[in-house]
Amino acid sequence: MNIILGFGSTEREEQQKVKEALVAGWREGIPARDVLDRWNTQADRYDKMPRGQAPSRYTRIYFFEHEGTLRFHHVNRDHAFSPDGWALLVVDEPWIGKRETEADQ
Repeated sequence: MNIILGFGSTEREEQQKVKEALVAGWREGIPARDVLDRWNTQADRYDKMPRGQAPSRYTRIYFFEHEGTLRFHHVNRDHAFSPDGWALLVVDEPWIGKRETEADQ
């Protein structure tokens, strides 16, 4: 991921946490959607909170199993160049799941 004004290392770190959680979930037999639910439930709550109460940056993740793609929606609610403060960075990453985790062993 390239650095884009208002986004960067925070989002890369979050993507890494998600991938690590997916690998751990796969090893425990937990479906990817259940692993991602932690982030998405939290993002749903944050979306409904007033600005100033919610964190300024958070992530929602979609998993397209048939494509083997993770889609990260990185939200920045305090972006300097946005009139209402909201900005979104969408990052697609290939995610094969089992084959990715087998490489770790």
